[in-house]
Amino acid sequence: MQHLKDSFYSFDTVSDDWLINIRGTLRMKAVDFLAKELGSKMKLFELLDDSRGWIVNALEMLPYAKHDYLFLWNEDHLNTTSQDEIVKLVKEMGDHGADYCLYSWWMSGKAREAFDVLPVRKGEFIDTVLLTKERWMQVRANGYPYYLLSLCGIYRKAFFKHLLLKDRRKLPMCYTKGLYRAMTLMNRLGLKFQQKKYFHLVNKLLFHKLRRFTKEAPFDLEKGPDRTDILPFMIALPKKELFACIDDDLDTPGYQLIKRGKYPTSFSLKADKMDEVDKEAMESDEHHEIFKIFLPKTNKYRRAYHEDAVRVAHLLKENIVVRQGKIMVEMGGLQNTLSINEKVLVYPHIGYTVTALEDAQFSIVSPSLKDLAIHYVGVQSIQK
Repeated sequence: MQHLKDSFYSFDTVSDDWLINIRGTLRMKAVDFLAKELGSKMKLFELLDDSRGWIVNALEMLPYAKHDYLFLWNEDHLNTTSQDEIVKLVKEMGDHGADYCLYSWWMSGKAREAFDVLPVRKGEFIDTVLLTKERWMQVRANGYPYYLLSLCGIYRKAFFKHLLLKDRRKLPMCYTKGLYRAMTLMNRLGLKFQQKKYFHLVNKLLFHKLRRFTKEAPFDLEKGPDRTDILPFMIALPKKELFACIDDDLDTPGYQLIKRGKYPTSFSLKADKMDEVDKEAMESDEHHEIFKIFLPKTNKYRRAYHEDAVRVAHLLKENIVVRQGKIMVEMGGLQNTLSINEKVLVYPHIGYTVTALEDAQFSIVSPSLKDLAIHYVGVQSIQK
């Protein structure tokens, strides 16, 4: 739920027309939040029947969209540029007649650079090119490893409808499961091959009628590299990163916002008094480290983050507890002064500094790191 809120606030002014259909256990909390924030700008669809499939529901919602372009919201992606630039980019897509723009997964420019082999039409916020099968093969040969179309997309409404109708009728999921069971059996019998690659080969022979996911999920809207049957279309190529994922690297280590130290986007450096839990933690070598810092020295920390999936639900947090003297803690533009027996909560993956206002001693108290994959960065001493 927090990811949804943070994502929403990062681009909440880009449109006056939001089509919302939410499922899941947190549905009502999400609906209440969006209704309060959006008011009349939100069109709420009262939990359209999932058994009909995501595509059918999307087709029912589509006629209510009043603008020519649709932004498919992924709540685990945050806007990293100005909201005004997003608006201008979409307008430029209209001026260029673009059908689709990948708005996230910039991957430090890697997702854009592979298209440089094509004769693009230059713009202010985007470049555009008619992507044919031959040109797509050039892009792939130039090292582009990603999907042809993503859920993180801005789509021209007519093109989006075309895609939905094209893949509306697929074989039941039992055919996909049956194929994978057969491939597993063949592998056990000694016929070694990559199941994923073979699945896509068979699916292509069946005109892509096998489902990759259940019909209730939206992921079949995404089109893999082999879906050349949807070409040609006019693609828009952003000139900079627009959005980034909070907690997924997509096989590019350090890409996600958490590992870049750019999430969470809001926090507090409020000081509290040390309590019994802190005292118990400081008695265990596993849970804390003691640092001494002398006036006028500053230590700069960019310590650690979870490497594994636990980071999605639980960001690594630490308490700085003052044992002697006085220090100033700074993180993300905020700062606070702490005296003896006071503590403050910090996010070590964001990075923070501790400055001695007096000769001081403090503990950094961490949760247990047992059985967790942790990337440790370290401590750097600097002089102010």
